[in-house]
Amino acid sequence: MAQQSLAEQLQNIKLKPSKDKTKDFSDPKLAGFTTTSEIETYQNNALKANIEEWQTILQNETFPTSYCPISYEDATYFLEIYDVYFKNLQPEHIWERLLNWRQNFTDKSSNKLDWLNGICLRLDNSVNEFKQSFTNGLFVKTSSRSAKDAPVYQKKFMDSYKQELSKYSVEEQKIENNQIICLLTAAFNGLKVNNVDDILNQFVCSERIYQDMLLATEAYDRRKSVDVNLEFRENFVLRPFIQIDVDMEYRGFVYDYKLTALSQYNYLLYSKRLNENKEKIEKFILQYYITRVKPKLESNNYLKHFIIDFALCEKKNIDKNIENGE
Repeated sequence: MAQQSLAEQLQNIKLKPSKDKTKDFSDPKLAGFTTTSEIETYQNNALKANIEEWQTILQNETFPTSYCPISYEDATYFLEIYDVYFKNLQPEHIWERLLNWRQNFTDKSSNKLDWLNGICLRLDNSVNEFKQSFTNGLFVKTSSRSAKDAPVYQKKFMDSYKQELSKYSVEEQKIENNQIICLLTAAFNGLKVNNVDDILNQFVCSERIYQDMLLATEAYDRRKSVDVNLEFRENFVLRPFIQIDVDMEYRGFVYDYKLTALSQYNYLLYSKRLNENKEKIEKFILQYYITRVKPKLESNNYLKHFIIDFALCEKKNIDKNIENGE
């Protein structure tokens, strides 16, 4: 079956009741467009929020970052792998496919084998160089988003969940909120990678990565017809893996450079610590945004309207900082 373009998916989509209880609201928008122009505007705005557009501006306010280029060919192969081996699979079958997708993909195709060897070598060089400075594992994403839907397909996910749950007493383990906290923590820990195999296995089975590569290639195809010298600009984004408590990450909404709203990132859990200190946390983040982030974005003419995530991630100092309003 031929791969549908994003535009075709948007035009053909039909809304129907969903049995899913949760949704990743950072997914590309797949409804509400009526014209090709609207689709193009959306694609352009999405690409303007890629990390390459703001990381240098905020390099002293965000995590250390290194890039390894993703070529147009890389992106098209990622799309093909997901389409052929992982699309529409039930979660319980994805792990089986992860065991043998490489052999199946490269079998009887020297071009695909050459590509796979090439991207592994290129990514391995970047990973090894980055690990010289950061030895506690890596977090790797694309220019747009991470493969955070992939950890639940890892065989070690349930072991990680059980390990987190064992930190509670027997009675506390029966509390649904504690179980949710452990699930979210296990999923977060699953994003930690140490080598090229970890990275590729996350990327090839991630619907989020598939959607982002589809958007990037389609936008490039459209722009390339106008600008023949246009370069494809997507990257593997390497960052140190930083432990973040699941209740210490927040999502902010900015309009005209003003932080208008702040929400709990992981909305499925209740945090006693957050509830008791929400005013102090709000004040702390707002002050940080106004004094450290906003001036840099505004002076560099970055997007006026955007979503921004904040994290309190130095675990030993979190409670002290909240208490002192620092």
